[in-house]
Amino acid sequence: MSEKNNIDKKLSSIKNLLAKQNLVGSLILRQEMSRQDIVESLVQKQNSIELERLIKKLEVNEIARILEAFIRTRANRRLGSY
Repeated sequence: MSEKNNIDKKLSSIKNLLAKQNLVGSLILRQEMSRQDIVESLVQKQNSIELERLIKKLEVNEIARILEAFIRTRANRRLGSY
């Protein structure tokens, strides 16, 4: 696997994880339940741990390239180009 494909795959994994976390967070906010603040806090902690585990597996140069790709993707979305 080429380095670009490897970075793209890892970037995709991170994006998928963040999208899943956003979805779960949205669902929690829509639910009416007792102790919602505690549930929200626990889910945020779980999300942080899951993202941290993923990032710890990466080399420093991979993290840098993933961040660069992530920034480019976000900038392209703002400019309207996909």
